[in-house]
Amino acid sequence: MATTPKLSLPYLAPQQAQKHVTVNEALRLIDAVAQISVIDRDLGTPPASPANGDAYIAPAGAAGDWAGGENALFVFTDGAWMKRTPQPGWVAWLVDEEALVVWSDGAWRGLEVGFGAGLASGDFDRVGVNASADAINRLTVESPSVLFNRETDTVSLTLNKEAAGDDARIVLQTDFSSRAIIGLLGDDDFALKVSADGAAFATALKADGESGHVGLAGADADDDAALAVGGDAKANAFLSVVTALTADDSTVDVPTPAPGGLAVIYATGPAGRDNGFPNLTQAGAIFFDTGGSIFAMKAFGHANFEVSTAPLSGATGTDGSTTVSAQAGKLVIENRSGAAYRYSVTFLG
Repeated sequence: MATTPKLSLPYLAPQQAQKHVTVNEALRLIDAVAQISVIDRDLGTPPASPANGDAYIAPAGAAGDWAGGENALFVFTDGAWMKRTPQPGWVAWLVDEEALVVWSDGAWRGLEVGFGAGLASGDFDRVGVNASADAINRLTVESPSVLFNRETDTVSLTLNKEAAGDDARIVLQTDFSSRAIIGLLGDDDFALKVSADGAAFATALKADGESGHVGLAGADADDDAALAVGGDAKANAFLSVVTALTADDSTVDVPTPAPGGLAVIYATGPAGRDNGFPNLTQAGAIFFDTGGSIFAMKAFGHANFEVSTAPLSGATGTDGSTTVSAQAGKLVIENRSGAAYRYSVTFLG
């Protein structure tokens, strides 16, 4: 009898008698292989009381009516087991395992074969939502908005890098050209970098991972300063620096953020500003020019607070005093107070 090439359904012959027999046989075959739902694929012997239409996949070594039918589909129809040999691409739902399998290369395999990894296990190599994922952008979403909602109380988004020298970053772009990068960029300090062209980046903010101190406009976060600002200071901008002086009769250089401005300076104990009230006998303010025309003028301060434009050595100013000298690009603080001090310097300009 002639049959169809894929499912081996019987053809009706010309002037065939009892056509209903052939048609019914074809319907039984279609019913067996269409929307395949398999109760079990590990049962070694046929069940004692199967229902009409029950389907099983016979395992290796199956006995009884399934003997010799390893991996075949057996469907109980009209009181007998009908055997169907699977063809490449057949898909079956395994009821007991709650999984889809496909017949490929002589075995029933998870649907990752030919259909994309993860359909059977829930693990995906790539996911595209309204977009095409690729080898680099394995998760790609094209959407007006993306929502991550908490399940109970807290929700978090984690970016994990392999080593301190790598990046864990969020990139903000215009037409796929980067304009800002936020994250741990080449170290374990938090940073924000910006760019006008996507090629050259300037560091706008750097927060030290250990102290929490912040550097702005290209300045490095200072261990002794809560805030450091680089570049030219503008109106209402300020730079606060705390510098440790290790001993009496010594000097320290403090770079100025702009060629001219006002600096308010005071001394505290060796532990810094947490050591109590500022020592007002070693405090004052200075108008300065550390650019093309070196200039220094005392704005206010204690009698022990002196200003200068001369080089300081640690023994230049009056003993018992603090002297601040304007030099090219910096202020030099000389401590002759009689004790080790930290000096807090706040630039206004």
